[in-house]
Amino acid sequence: MTPSRKNAGEYHWGGRTVRRGAGSRLKRAAANRAMLQLECDPAPVWLAALAAATHRATRDGQNRDVGWKCAFGRALYTNDGADAELIQPLGVSLEGGQTLAVSWAPGATSYTMQVYGES
Repeated sequence: MTPSRKNAGEYHWGGRTVRRGAGSRLKRAAANRAMLQLECDPAPVWLAALAAATHRATRDGQNRDVGWKCAFGRALYTNDGADAELIQPLGVSLEGGQTLAVSWAPGATSYTMQVYGES
């Protein structure tokens, strides 16, 4: 099943409408899966598991959802602000402009995480 996108921030998955950032954790997880599948179709199992988990970026005491992008077999998130962010539950700190790349190598038992950009 492939999600469709009609309006910005709104995804349609299995006959249901999911709005990014609104509603329950399940809706956010479904929206993340839909967004990843739109950009990385078909999404590998490890990427679907990453998208299903709730990841939060904390900056200046404010939390927001991490919006993963898919490119070159990796999940990517860039801190587009000027201040540092903490990505939980991964425990990774990103300075402004840095990108976190998450991947899973065949035979590995955990994610591989790399931070790119100037600190």
